[in-house]
Amino acid sequence: MALQATITSMGEDTDALFGLGGNDLLNGGTGKDTLYGGTGNDVFQFDSVSDSQPGLSRDIIKDFVGNGNLPGDRIDLSGIDANTNIAGDQAFTYIGSGAFTTAGQIRYSKDILQGNTDSNLSANFEIQLEGSPLLVASDIIV
Repeated sequence: MALQATITSMGEDTDALFGLGGNDLLNGGTGKDTLYGGTGNDVFQFDSVSDSQPGLSRDIIKDFVGNGNLPGDRIDLSGIDANTNIAGDQAFTYIGSGAFTTAGQIRYSKDILQGNTDSNLSANFEIQLEGSPLLVASDIIV
């Protein structure tokens, strides 16, 4: 997949980012952001748990179309250390809609993708996918 545009907000504000007509990389940075990929196979990138905090501060992806269709839109969480209790940078494990049982897990229920990076078994970040699209493990870059 060749990217046609990279759209990044480095501020801490609430931003609305709009992709172009092709394969875009969108990264809202910190703050509550609304992301529109537009047509094409877009990547929505998150580099830190602070990029999309749980609750009212979470980012919203308005037009995610992944559904395991390669190519398709994808969510990139590879920049986030999945387990802050262990040295190094670990990858997440996708558990569907089940409850967290350990650090390093991501789950998707209703329209919210959540990730747990520590031992408290609660969400450390959340991303809302408007319209509750189907989300499968291959839609997520871990």
